[in-house]
Amino acid sequence: MRLRTPAPLVAALGEAPCDGPLPSWSTLVEDAAALAEIPRGAAVTAEIVDGPGAPRLIAAARDRDLAVVGRVSDGFAPARTREVLAAVDRLVAAGCAEIAVDEGPGAASPLLLRNLLQDVVARARPVPVRVRLREAYGLGMANVLTALKSGVRHFDVTLGGIDGGLCAEDVLFLASRLGVATPADRGALVAAATDLEAIWGSALPGRTYRTAS
Repeated sequence: MRLRTPAPLVAALGEAPCDGPLPSWSTLVEDAAALAEIPRGAAVTAEIVDGPGAPRLIAAARDRDLAVVGRVSDGFAPARTREVLAAVDRLVAAGCAEIAVDEGPGAASPLLLRNLLQDVVARARPVPVRVRLREAYGLGMANVLTALKSGVRHFDVTLGGIDGGLCAEDVLFLASRLGVATPADRGALVAAATDLEAIWGSALPGRTYRTAS
């Protein structure tokens, strides 16, 4: 598992084609001024959201010897399939080291997610793809399974699922039941989630950490 701040964490399940590991620290870069604050060649991943200014910003980040992740917002909205695929093409062509597709405000359908991610993974290859999903209406783990079957191995997750995103411990529990290898230490995350719950003062949204040994 690669830890990135600000949250979420990134759970890496199995192997994904990649030239090398991305730096463990990442930051959202929204404009040239924000980029200028990152030292040249720093061990930082610049996360840049697709948009009109993204290609120029990505080029500037790469000129500063930074790894770049290209993000696609609201990636699983049914009416946005063509836009999402076009965004993936742009981000890959611009030289991003990884493509991240985010679930928007509407709950992603496993069927749409399967059909879209198969195309996204094929278009991006050999650049790895990761997804940011939410635990909405109980579909979170179903969507993780669908993404795995579609070739995705990297997931944005959060400790205990505290922000409504995928719970790290739950994703790793599913991976273990599927026999999918991961370098993450689930026991350490379970312990951290238990401590966080004590500080939080109420149960966390995650499920499996309560029963872990």
